[in-house]
Amino acid sequence: MTGLAGRKVIVVGAGIAGLTAAFRLTRAGAEVVTLESSDRVGGRMQTERVGDYLLDTGASVLTSSYLQMRRLIADAGLTSKIVPTSGLIGTLRGTTVHRVDPAAVWPVGQLVRSGLLGPASKLKAVRLLRDVRRARPSLRWDDFSDATDWDESAEEYSRRRLDDELLEYVVGPLGRAMNLVDADQFTIGLVLFTIQHYLLGGAYFNSPEGMSFLPLGLAKDLDVRLNCRVENVEVRGDEVQVSWRNADGSTRTESADHCIVAVPARDLPRIYPQMTPEAHDYFSALRFVRSIQVMFGLTERLPEEAIWVNVPRTEHRDLFVWINDHRRAPGRAPDGKGLMTFSWRDEWCRRHWDDDDTAVADAALGEIAQLESLRGLADRVEMSFVKRWNPCAPTRSPGSTAALGRFLRSRSPADRVLYAGDYFSAATTNTSLSSGERAARQIIGS
Repeated sequence: MTGLAGRKVIVVGAGIAGLTAAFRLTRAGAEVVTLESSDRVGGRMQTERVGDYLLDTGASVLTSSYLQMRRLIADAGLTSKIVPTSGLIGTLRGTTVHRVDPAAVWPVGQLVRSGLLGPASKLKAVRLLRDVRRARPSLRWDDFSDATDWDESAEEYSRRRLDDELLEYVVGPLGRAMNLVDADQFTIGLVLFTIQHYLLGGAYFNSPEGMSFLPLGLAKDLDVRLNCRVENVEVRGDEVQVSWRNADGSTRTESADHCIVAVPARDLPRIYPQMTPEAHDYFSALRFVRSIQVMFGLTERLPEEAIWVNVPRTEHRDLFVWINDHRRAPGRAPDGKGLMTFSWRDEWCRRHWDDDDTAVADAALGEIAQLESLRGLADRVEMSFVKRWNPCAPTRSPGSTAALGRFLRSRSPADRVLYAGDYFSAATTNTSLSSGERAARQIIGS
């Protein structure tokens, strides 16, 4: 397509949102320059090689419900880099992990037959599944603004409509895994969305090259400039001026027809002070969580089959999920060895934020030893790696949906500065990707 020939777009940020927008606009014929403040592309879709281990240090799972991502992978010629993988999801109760396979014909049937919930809670779970269906049209990948009916906190919803057991072993763990905070701090809409796309979303896939296969694959044919810290975006008449500082300290300003700002929401008011009051109010009110992921390479694998194990609050206050990375895709760990990632509640991350990596890994092992099903893990550790994200993601807090709606309604099809990121919906890679595609479509349509 060449519909945008002669038009220039500057994309700020080379995470998956920015790269997706740049890819689509380049394909449409635009001249696109992408500016990234760090020394690498990908944002939270990053992969590190540590010895013989391949570590995904941000996003970790991909599911077939990521329709937009699957289409992008195909359009970018990257289909050969992905393989089908297990999507087995577990939830810990006592010493037992109760598993659900999203690729099964009826995953809910596995949950019903398991011992995770008692008979009364299983009956009440029907209400939850009905609400998943009811909420589906309003919980979109690129926009939660129509989900005002599902803006109640997950805890309040559960106590009103379900029971404590469903709150503790289904609603709470699924929301904690997405938001890193407890059920009183995220909406029930987030949980319904998670059930729809991760528990009932079908088969999973991944890449033997790690999560970075996609951003690296997109960036190789784009004009991406690293170590460029954007300091100001300003609309002047019928153009946008973007100013940035290069790695050598020099500054530069370029003009474009459009600019897509695809940076963490916390940075938006600083970069683009001309944003509407509604946008400023929304971004300023967002709460951001921190994340510390502690990864351990093991001399031998633990026998657990699930790739992703939710840890309810009653089982451990601060550990909310562990991932058996060696089961996610080939090549993550040497044959016979294990690789596991442990993710922690926002408050735990804040307590340990200033500790060095060794102290964080030691603290994590001390916490993990409290779980009977993970006893002996410390004796198998031969490698540890700590990854910190600040901010990690915005929290989908109760009451945030109305503010999101006001922000989105304040936009105009004639806007020369557009947004792309993980703050329109649940904070996932497919959300970010979808927002990048939407911004690109708006420019193409203009």
